[in-house]
Amino acid sequence: MTPCENHLHTILKTAKWLSIAEFMKFVLHDPNYGYYSQQPAIGIQNDFITAPEVSQLFGESLGLWILNTWEKMGCPSPFVLLELGPGRGTLLADLLRLTSQRTDFLKGMHLYLVDVNPHLKVQQESKLSSYMPRWFDSLSSALTASQDLPIFVIANEFLDIFPIQQYMLTSTGWREKGITIDASGKLIYSLKESAPTMAHSLFPCDAKEGDIFEVCPAAQQIVEQIGQYLTQYQGSALFIDYGYKEGTGNTLQALYQHQYVSPLEHLGEADLTAHVHFGALLNHLDRLPSLKKNFSTQGDFLKRCGIELWAQKLMQQASSQQRESMLQALHRLLSPNEMGSLFKVLEVYTAC
Repeated sequence: MTPCENHLHTILKTAKWLSIAEFMKFVLHDPNYGYYSQQPAIGIQNDFITAPEVSQLFGESLGLWILNTWEKMGCPSPFVLLELGPGRGTLLADLLRLTSQRTDFLKGMHLYLVDVNPHLKVQQESKLSSYMPRWFDSLSSALTASQDLPIFVIANEFLDIFPIQQYMLTSTGWREKGITIDASGKLIYSLKESAPTMAHSLFPCDAKEGDIFEVCPAAQQIVEQIGQYLTQYQGSALFIDYGYKEGTGNTLQALYQHQYVSPLEHLGEADLTAHVHFGALLNHLDRLPSLKKNFSTQGDFLKRCGIELWAQKLMQQASSQQRESMLQALHRLLSPNEMGSLFKVLEVYTAC
């Protein structure tokens, strides 16, 4: 039993039942036992590999997107470039290597990072110190510091870390799913007996008994915060994550040393995530009609950014081994059987 699981048992002896959201919040974010309080887990030797770690082509393609969007807005200066959850700083390092070709872009940029992981901050600083970044512990504090400047936001595999609420349709209606301890002392899933307080209209009307419906209030709040800022001060935001637009299903998953395990195992040592319900985010943004939105697969988005043409340009001066590496990276990033379809992209921007 891990220290995290041991402490969770202590909590459940008093609480008796925790929602999936409360469970995720504890095992991921508890300052003493949570997964994110431990060593960073990004990269080949750790739990998960993000797109920036696959190839520099990913970050450079986002650099092409940023430059194009910035130019369409009339090259505003000064402006804020904000990344939520920058990981090891790889994405921004690749992005800024490309955008640094425009000295006026760099001159006008204020680089802001939102991260609370001290281990990752050290790695971010080693890669990005020349751009004089500022770190913030929350989105709210970063937006406040932006002081009404136009903003460009990147959130790559950020929304999936937030706790979700799960509801199951039973013969007596929707019931919230959570965890408890059985008679043998084992962690098990359990449904709350009372009906949920969430408005009935928010649940899917075509669900069948046994279906799971997921809600992530934190992700909705983040997207709405950014959307409200954009409507006032202009800019754009890019949300990239594995997810879906509509439907039901249990997407909660745990990854431990590159292997999928039960979310109730290796607590505090395994990464817990859930697919992002982009349809819910789009519906939430409908409250801000002045914003433009575009939803696509990662493969289609990167192609639209010009990743294939950019790769061809780089290959002209590359060794045969480097060319092969780029082709493999393109396949992984773009192929429907790899990251190309599983990952979705939501672009939110003000009219240019």
